[in-house]
Amino acid sequence: METDEGTAMNRTVGLMSGVGIILGCIIGSGIFISPAGVQSEAGSLGMSLITWILAGIFVIFGSYCYIELGLLLRESGGDYSYIYYAFGSLASFLRLWVEAVVVRPGTEAIVALTFGTYVVAPFYNIESNGSAPVLIIAALMIRKLSMSL
Repeated sequence: METDEGTAMNRTVGLMSGVGIILGCIIGSGIFISPAGVQSEAGSLGMSLITWILAGIFVIFGSYCYIELGLLLRESGGDYSYIYYAFGSLASFLRLWVEAVVVRPGTEAIVALTFGTYVVAPFYNIESNGSAPVLIIAALMIRKLSMSL
């Protein structure tokens, strides 16, 4: 009878894949939505640029933390492995559950709404006519994303 003691996931994320994942997570679809909000809240162009620079510095520090964790803990699993190592199985399970049930579906919905807004914007005035076409395109995008899983 075979045992699965030697079974493990391969660590195959290289430099370019890692950079792509980080850029996709950091930039995502928010880069298309957030600049107007940052500009209006900051009040001036200079202050909004300072805000973006400070946010970039915080992101770099967060990336350094993940680099350190990735080098310290050699097993696969990302956040789950890190939280399991620090806080145990209950906390890591809850983090994974919240990610699967709340965070990922919410992120996909935001990406789909952003996509729908930008697809409809050249042809349809959303402010005066309502957002029904955006919601239809967003629903189709969510359906497409859920079919590919």
